[in-house]
Amino acid sequence: MSPPPSDEELVDQYRTGQGRAFDALVERYRAFAYRLGFRLLGHHHSAEDASQEAFVRAFTGIGRYKKD
Repeated sequence: MSPPPSDEELVDQYRTGQGRAFDALVERYRAFAYRLGFRLLGHHHSAEDASQEAFVRAFTGIGRYKKD
């Protein structure tokens, strides 16, 4: 079994038209983003909203991502 693709590989895949690559990034970081939001905000709904907003911003800004 091969190792899972790195974040950089998933971004490159998404940029070349593989839409599911972004889904893989969301799945990879969903729980982390929620836990961080909950720790900072202290409310379930606020943490969900904050993590969703973070993924929306990542999605809309993925074209500006630079490996360096």
